[in-house]
Amino acid sequence: MVDIEQVIYDFLDSTGTDLKELVDENIFVDRVEDFDGATEKGIMFHVKGGTADPDVPLFSPVVDFFCYGGTNTPDDSKVVYRALHDLLHAVQNESGDNGYIMSAVEITIGQTIIDPDAEWLQVFTSYQFQIRATS
Repeated sequence: MVDIEQVIYDFLDSTGTDLKELVDENIFVDRVEDFDGATEKGIMFHVKGGTADPDVPLFSPVVDFFCYGGTNTPDDSKVVYRALHDLLHAVQNESGDNGYIMSAVEITIGQTIIDPDAEWLQVFTSYQFQIRATS
């Protein structure tokens, strides 16, 4: 079994990418902790569904991403979104310790939204991944 969240987290947390440079350590899985999206750049993601192949260890999760720009202007959240898009758009057969990201296809183009509780401005997007276990 592959840990889908860990595979995606490890890929996003790779050093030397524009996304990593923008968000630093502010990459969150499932929920945001000790973070202020109104003053810090960051990204949160969670798996919302998908499919698994019964014959091979291949998973096709749908993953929602929330990009925070650290200000109350949509342009700053869009900068984080564009860095995420550029990183995932080019992904193909990226291997890590926990699995391979075979592909990532954007299925919901970035939409500017406001968090109803925290009132943080953010960009929401969804991707369909194909992830395979390493062994």
